[in-house]
Amino acid sequence: MCGKKTGMGTVVYNVLKRWESTEENQIVLFLPEMPTMDLAEIVSRNQIEFHILGKVNYFQWEQFAIPRAVAKFGIHVLWCPYNTAPLHVNCKTLVTIHDAIFFENPISYAKTIYKKLGILYRKVVVPVAADHAMKITTVSNYAKVNILKYLPNVKDKIEIVYNGVDFETMDCTENHSPNNSFKKEFILGFGSLESRKNTLGLIKAYEMLPKEISKRHPLVLFGFQGYRGTLEEKYILEHKLNVILLEYVSEAEKVWLYQNCLMFVFPSLDEGFGIPVLEAFAAGVPVITSCTSSLPEVVGDAAWLVTPDDYETIKNTMLEVLNNQPLVDARKELGYQQIKRFSWNDTANKIWNIVLEVGASEKGFRARSRLGD
Repeated sequence: MCGKKTGMGTVVYNVLKRWESTEENQIVLFLPEMPTMDLAEIVSRNQIEFHILGKVNYFQWEQFAIPRAVAKFGIHVLWCPYNTAPLHVNCKTLVTIHDAIFFENPISYAKTIYKKLGILYRKVVVPVAADHAMKITTVSNYAKVNILKYLPNVKDKIEIVYNGVDFETMDCTENHSPNNSFKKEFILGFGSLESRKNTLGLIKAYEMLPKEISKRHPLVLFGFQGYRGTLEEKYILEHKLNVILLEYVSEAEKVWLYQNCLMFVFPSLDEGFGIPVLEAFAAGVPVITSCTSSLPEVVGDAAWLVTPDDYETIKNTMLEVLNNQPLVDARKELGYQQIKRFSWNDTANKIWNIVLEVGASEKGFRARSRLGD
């Protein structure tokens, strides 16, 4: 909320856009530093009070700064939207657990010390936080099933609240190209240091395209922070591939990428939800994604589904998208229909109603709000 939003940050941002404080229920936002300008405008408009607690490491922030702030400001219910929560806090908690990936992966899976510590922290904290929570939300049936493998005792308090997509945001006609070195006829993918995103697999599948195709249509990977010196960059350079790596892009630049690409290819190995595929649907982009994890649940019949480590099939599917316009048009229409199932208004309302349920027994906590329909 103070800088570059991740997937989980996108969820919180879109929920806060739709929440509004009332006389009965005051919403308070705790931040480590000043929010971004657009978030500051949202919380001001929605009469959401925010407090800057100071920037410290994540452990200190969650286990010390937040509990002190909860006590100081008399918080009744604390929503913890990033998987983890304070282990000792003087209020009721609602915890959102987006997936069980950190349970499944060994610490050695992470490529950096920071990410290794993150996996360790979640392995230790999440079971306790989930046990203490009054309610837990997660983002898909796939995520719920996986969470219950590791936390079977939370079965009676976990609810599915799907993420959404902002259709209007994806309908932008302004030119916000993040890089003037490539034209509009490109293949779009998501780049990440996380192995589960299968970035190298996508690069290898792209390499298998006929040279005249790859020469004409570069592969653009956005969001690939810290790619310098990675296996992915080395592979691209050694094989002289027509791949363009972009690190973090703004929301406007991301919209431009979706709107001007030929297709979005997202062969992730494991996703709790997969917001990017909905964003691509909203922009009218054909989507190729994995037949694994939550992705079939999210895309329905609107995308081409592939086995994520079957590079030959991914390559052939990309060629089909390039050469079968009637089928592409049909899938685009299915994509528009599919995103109607996923509304940020629904997400915000459902989470708010759970907040009210958690706080219902608190003295003076009244179940009333002014959320949008």
